[in-house]
Amino acid sequence: MLLKIKSYPGLFLIKHQPWLLLVLIIVALGGCHKRDDKMVTYLVTSDATEIALQYRDGTGLLQKTILHPAGGQDEWRHSFAAEQGDIVYLSGKYEEGHATLKLMITIDGKIYKQAQSTGDTIKYVTVSGVVPYD
Repeated sequence: MLLKIKSYPGLFLIKHQPWLLLVLIIVALGGCHKRDDKMVTYLVTSDATEIALQYRDGTGLLQKTILHPAGGQDEWRHSFAAEQGDIVYLSGKYEEGHATLKLMITIDGKIYKQAQSTGDTIKYVTVSGVVPYD
């Protein structure tokens, strides 16, 4: 019984011109690029005396904290480097009926998402999304 081995042109190139395979690999890898880091900043301003805040940090974990603004329009900021495609999330709630809460996410210094609430003590104010690709 004789077996006939079929010949493929690609095998000929690899066997006789290995440098061509190297060129093809380099071209294929050249299409891949490193994702750029973006600077994400969460910004919270409020005149409430207490704010329950939740946010996704730079490691991807959900953090919870209670803010006690000193009065007026105090600011709270949290910044970290994120990759394109990472999830960003910021949410807050207050109990005072006359207070205002404003949440903002900036990416590389530009406003990405923002939301505001005045006098609504029932709903959470939330801003979230995905760090966009360029």
